[in-house]
Amino acid sequence: MAPKKSTAPPTPGPSASTAKDLRVLTVNLYNWCRVNYDEEHILSQQDLLAGDVIPNKDPNLLLAATQSLINDRLFRTHDLRSGGIGWKIVSHVSAQKYKDLSSDESLVYSVIESLGRAGAWVKTIKGKLNLHQKNVDQSIKTLLQRGYIKSMSTVKFPQRKMYILAGLQPGEDATGGAWFTDGVLDHELLEELARTLERRISDLSWNQITNPAAESTGSKLGVSQKRKRPDDGFDSTTKDKGKVRRMDTDNAGDELSASSSAHADIQHRPTSKKQHVSVTLPEKIYVPYPAGYSKYPTLKYLTDFVNDNKILQSGKITESNISQLLEVMVYDDNITKIKATPDGSAPTMYKARKNPTQIVADWDLAERLRDTTRENDSAMQVARERELSKLGSGGMTEIPCGRCPVFDMCEVGGPVNPDNCEYFEEWFLKIESTRIDQEHSLVW
Repeated sequence: MAPKKSTAPPTPGPSASTAKDLRVLTVNLYNWCRVNYDEEHILSQQDLLAGDVIPNKDPNLLLAATQSLINDRLFRTHDLRSGGIGWKIVSHVSAQKYKDLSSDESLVYSVIESLGRAGAWVKTIKGKLNLHQKNVDQSIKTLLQRGYIKSMSTVKFPQRKMYILAGLQPGEDATGGAWFTDGVLDHELLEELARTLERRISDLSWNQITNPAAESTGSKLGVSQKRKRPDDGFDSTTKDKGKVRRMDTDNAGDELSASSSAHADIQHRPTSKKQHVSVTLPEKIYVPYPAGYSKYPTLKYLTDFVNDNKILQSGKITESNISQLLEVMVYDDNITKIKATPDGSAPTMYKARKNPTQIVADWDLAERLRDTTRENDSAMQVARERELSKLGSGGMTEIPCGRCPVFDMCEVGGPVNPDNCEYFEEWFLKIESTRIDQEHSLVW
């Protein structure tokens, strides 16, 4: 027996009114998304249902509306980080471009568009689309001719053929950010800005006070020095040789430059038996702030300082860029980080290791090292002075070998050698003079 035919009416297809309603719903959904989200935002299903545009939050109506927008190139699918599929808004101008392109050209354009400011590598495009290289090249050529895309370069891979939408600028990952000029790291810019930041941090890291010694004795201190003849341990032939100047250990770092210059000529130079020295004491000195001081500069302050003073001609710079440079300065041991609170809730502060006077002295040494044509200057001597300034005062820098400007040339049997070193003789005289002074002070 044949089965009974169904008398129920067939399932109706979409009527004209239904299609019209869907079209209105699609337009309303698109306009709502344009008002509430930018084109870079990845829309989830929850985002689209939150606007009360879809009646009763019906997922079937949402699916139909999104598919209609995808067909019109006004929506582009995108993977969500949490999993699932999301959508990105496409402008009407971009959507119109797709209608003028062939199938392969549309696919290539969509890949370049999806990668945004990072740019698309030709090999990446080919791998994503699984197209023949000839088709990819022809599509790129057409897109370039129509002005839809443009070529770009990246500092990480300068040899790669990269492409980006014509209306976008490459991101910092591609250009290298503020520290690159035409894809090349700008060393001069980094050095100058690092010097400016170090000086500013130093100004805020040290407290300038009146020098008590200058206040009590006057700005100039006249000192009459006479070499004291050692009473034992030395050959009498040394009595008319160079004078010994007592070095104040507090100012040992300031003495290094003068000492190196005075000893650059290793030939013996006789001096008078009596020497008058006029020492100018600085009226202002720098002392560190006490523990717990909380007004050292922060990242935000230093960024605002650079931007407000228009130090960079290229325009404003971000905190991220300044943070990168500060990290380099920390690794170079020019500044240190200070945590205001143990848990790190307060912003990190930065403190300079050297006071402004020491920084200026370092700059002068650096300039002399770059320009060694000045009188009595040599590259070796200036480089040695710079090494000593970094080491600071101490036992190793006070002995002759530690301070010798021709240390690298010294060797047994050479023109400069330990056997006839004049610096040792002066050092011994200095030690003996200091010992005699101490004995006299004990007697009195």
